[in-house]
Amino acid sequence: MKYDYSIEVKNDVINFLIYEKDYIIEKLEGKNIKVAEDILYTLCRNTDCITGDPSGSYTCNSHTAATYLADNWDLMVDVIDLYEAMDNLGSPETIDVLVRLYVLTKVIDDLLFDVDTTEELIEMIKRGQFE
Repeated sequence: MKYDYSIEVKNDVINFLIYEKDYIIEKLEGKNIKVAEDILYTLCRNTDCITGDPSGSYTCNSHTAATYLADNWDLMVDVIDLYEAMDNLGSPETIDVLVRLYVLTKVIDDLLFDVDTTEELIEMIKRGQFE
């Protein structure tokens, strides 16, 4: 079965919102929606269980990362084009992290598509309803 980065990153983000909701809400309160979106993105980006960016690896296993990537050449090409440096991308784990970061922006945009205010975002997180 093909590994779907969009689904997996979305599930990781939702789990993070559920399990860390008090911390996240504290960070978002009193901010306008654009700042709140940026804070949410930064919190997710800096969470190993979503992107692997802080440690440099989501999978902690080069073979697993390579397996995920093998099913997603299109995303790899997008990431390589974005960073314009195929030779400098490094190990499969590094590329896996870059793909997760690439997908994260769209995942958050999709989750917040109908959210117009920080108050709505906080209510969504409190209710745990992200669909």
